[in-house]
Amino acid sequence: MVEALSAQGAIHQGQTNSLLKKLLQAQSAIGQGKPEVAYDVIEAFHNEVQSLIASGVLTDAQGDPLLTVADLLLQSLLTGGGF
Repeated sequence: MVEALSAQGAIHQGQTNSLLKKLLQAQSAIGQGKPEVAYDVIEAFHNEVQSLIASGVLTDAQGDPLLTVADLLLQSLLTGGGF
């Protein structure tokens, strides 16, 4: 989804890199058995997407699917992440 928004020109390369880096960090943390770290990184991703929407970079229609996925990941980490 992030790469699609970049390809559409909705977000610039720096924003794309920042969002993708957070997703990769979360994936790495999960792989290392660090759900708390993954949770914090996904929360930062969520906050960044909210900021992009609030500043008008992304529309609600563009940002809401990213927020939904982030919320699902956060809930999954809370319920099955071993906190």
